[in-house]
Amino acid sequence: MTKEMLHQLVEETCLRMFGCELREATEKQAYRALCVTVRMMLEDRQRVFQAETREKERKQVYYMSMEFLVGTSLRNNLFNLGLYNEADEVLTELGFSLPKLCEMEPDAGLGNGGLGRLASCYMDAATGLCYPVTGFSIRYEFG
Repeated sequence: MTKEMLHQLVEETCLRMFGCELREATEKQAYRALCVTVRMMLEDRQRVFQAETREKERKQVYYMSMEFLVGTSLRNNLFNLGLYNEADEVLTELGFSLPKLCEMEPDAGLGNGGLGRLASCYMDAATGLCYPVTGFSIRYEFG
């Protein structure tokens, strides 16, 4: 994906979500528009992968853990999509700082112990090997 294509996608997301162009958006609006755009890209890839998995009749792995210590997602997802530099250029041209926007991301709140880190390592390893794996956890408000 080119820088121009990414700019257009984030721009469209910003217009639909907030009714303003990206150059007029606040930092929070730019952050949300970028996050939603990245999520849509990941969802598209997931649909393709799931269709291939069903077509080839591959088994699906489900991993249940009480916690996942995943860290921040935006920067990681941009790197994994190969779009970090493009996103940085687009946002810099519009007066935003990608590292600053990435710092706005709140903690996922899915755990903080060694089991959470281990679960995340298992998931990273499995997905890195292209296994069809989905992680599940329980997120609760009080506890």
